[in-house]
Amino acid sequence: MPKVKIAIIAVLAAIVIIQAANYIKNYSRKTNSTGSNKSVPQSENQNPSSGLEAQTNGEGPVSVQVTPADLTQDKWKFEIVLNTHSVELDYDLTQLVVLVDSSGNQYKPAVWEGDPPSGHHREGVLIFEAPNPKPLSIILQINNIGSIERRAFFWNIK
Repeated sequence: MPKVKIAIIAVLAAIVIIQAANYIKNYSRKTNSTGSNKSVPQSENQNPSSGLEAQTNGEGPVSVQVTPADLTQDKWKFEIVLNTHSVELDYDLTQLVVLVDSSGNQYKPAVWEGDPPSGHHREGVLIFEAPNPKPLSIILQINNIGSIERRAFFWNIK
């Protein structure tokens, strides 16, 4: 096998290992309110209104936490927290977020109620029209924040 092919295989293997390590790091632990990587029991990370767990994605320079706040009315609400130390959070979340139901239907947020686009810490609530009929599962997809093309937050709706 030529040396070039061996080098390419070695680089690809290294990329796979790095991606797997990042996946394990980002998805096997929860970030608690103090920002440490201490594991948080599921019940402490669950929203009592929706019964669904908050999820955090720490890829890239921006950490994103999403909590389904209220999925019982005609408007569905998701609490969003963005944190960074290196980039300006000047994103229009109503243009970068989409809710996808279990049938593949996509919903754009109707409104953002929260901090304006700036700074290194933002939080607020994204509000969507409720999918009808109520889906079995949902994915909240956030695109192009902090050089990460797509972040997906998945929940089963009971």
